[in-house]
Amino acid sequence: MYYINHKDLISKLPEEIFHRILSFLLIKDAIRTSVLSKTWKYVCSSYKIVQSLYFDETLFASLSAQRGQDQEIKDRFMNSVNNRLLTINQQHTPVLELTLNLVVNNADFSHVDRLMNLVRQTRVEELCIFVQTKDFCWYDICADTCYNFPYLEILVSSKWLQSLTVRACRLSSTVGNYVVGMYSSLKHLWLSHVMVSDEETISNLASSCPLIELLEFKCCTFGMKTLTLSIFHKLKNAYVEGSQNGRICEVDIRECVNLESFSCTAHLELLFSSDNPIRDLHLVDNYIVYGDLTADFPLLEKAKLVTEDIDADWFKAANYHLRKLEIEFDPHEIYVDCPNLRYFKYRGCGCKKVFIDCPNLRELLYEGDQVPSLLKLNLPTDKCLVKLHFRLSCDLDTSWFIRFKVFMEHIAGQKIYLSIGFDSRFDPWIQSRIQVEFELNEFGATIRPSQQNNVHLKVARQYHLRKRTSAAFVDGLVWSTYPSTLTILGYCNGIVEYLCKKLASKGRDGCCCEQFCNKFWWHNIEDFEATSGNEDMKENLASMVKVHNNSTENSCFTFKWHFDLH
Repeated sequence: MYYINHKDLISKLPEEIFHRILSFLLIKDAIRTSVLSKTWKYVCSSYKIVQSLYFDETLFASLSAQRGQDQEIKDRFMNSVNNRLLTINQQHTPVLELTLNLVVNNADFSHVDRLMNLVRQTRVEELCIFVQTKDFCWYDICADTCYNFPYLEILVSSKWLQSLTVRACRLSSTVGNYVVGMYSSLKHLWLSHVMVSDEETISNLASSCPLIELLEFKCCTFGMKTLTLSIFHKLKNAYVEGSQNGRICEVDIRECVNLESFSCTAHLELLFSSDNPIRDLHLVDNYIVYGDLTADFPLLEKAKLVTEDIDADWFKAANYHLRKLEIEFDPHEIYVDCPNLRYFKYRGCGCKKVFIDCPNLRELLYEGDQVPSLLKLNLPTDKCLVKLHFRLSCDLDTSWFIRFKVFMEHIAGQKIYLSIGFDSRFDPWIQSRIQVEFELNEFGATIRPSQQNNVHLKVARQYHLRKRTSAAFVDGLVWSTYPSTLTILGYCNGIVEYLCKKLASKGRDGCCCEQFCNKFWWHNIEDFEATSGNEDMKENLASMVKVHNNSTENSCFTFKWHFDLH
């Protein structure tokens, strides 16, 4: 009969062996071993690890103000950094994070080169290099003023480097040579305001760093027309952010067989194949947003598409994978047929036709200027949160409120948070001149709600409306929504005054209609509450307008409607 001995033999190993084991681990993993047991916690504390080193020459200079000339301050800073790195290298101490923020005058990079030689000898996992020059500017990177970062020497000299961030430098194929058979362990590479000289530079990066999984270019300058990402064979996440300068005009992600997340916020053409594996997509001003998105990206689970100043005829998304969708542009028609979609946001001027078939949707956000003329929705009635925001930038008439009422009836049964604001992009004088007219016609009189709505309405104004306009706006808005709550923010004195006037007359006159009144919304109020901040104003409506004028608190009205009058 055999017995299993569960005795912990590893804990009896000599401390030198423990340290030898830790030396083969990534620094983050070595730190995590401290939770395994008391023995490992003690061993980890005795194993020297520097978690973070941050050397900032600009900060050092500010702390050394009036203590010497510029060159003396620079020399003291460089000596301090050199001594610290020399000590670390002599003691073979691993460093988790190393940041160097250096300043160069008169294009003299000799002291930076000396530091890079020390960095090459340092066991570091996360390295950040920022070299500022006197003539450097974020929007125009000049090769003559940038430090030629020795990326190949840095990359292949350390088998520990996992993450590299380079800012305000130049990557050139003329600096260093790629040696066949020498590879870097680098997995994450961030390039910010970097000049990439040519295609050979990118090829050298891909050849020397075959394990790269994350690659980001932020506001870089390129010496070639096409940025080809398929040469990074293990690439999973790629980001091309901000304005990209130089000759570049397109990004090629064809044959990126492992690419899961891609973002391009630059004005560049995107070359892709229809069988790409992308699951997370963020695009700004790219033509592919016009048409069937999920046909081009069949595995897509999350997407955000933004386009300015360009109209599209239609937009369609239909698949079982999509969970989150955000679009910020102006197609005339939107078709979304995604049974597993949980979040959908639209932001633009407005669509004419909207078709949404998403039975598992949990949140619908719609922000636009116009009310859709045709709306068909299939949403879960008890689980979906609906938030609507309309920016009013034009005159309103009765037909607008009728379309809005029909729109609201299409989403009846949902819990709706509705906010109305006047477009702040317009001049205050133009805002103050906006006209609102509301008079029910026979078509409007045939529309009536059947039950208490679950609509929470918020109205915000930056500038005053004229008195007549305020009255028409309130009549049309309340008639078309019959809200449960109405919250008023900003310069809405006329709106508050008109509401208080009608509610006060309702309190005096009581129920003046024997049946539901289609024209006068205040006739259908069974009860109401009025507050300014936390103060109850129901019995003091006459002073509520003054309180609203002199307070930063919101004015809020709560309504209980009576729809079954006989």
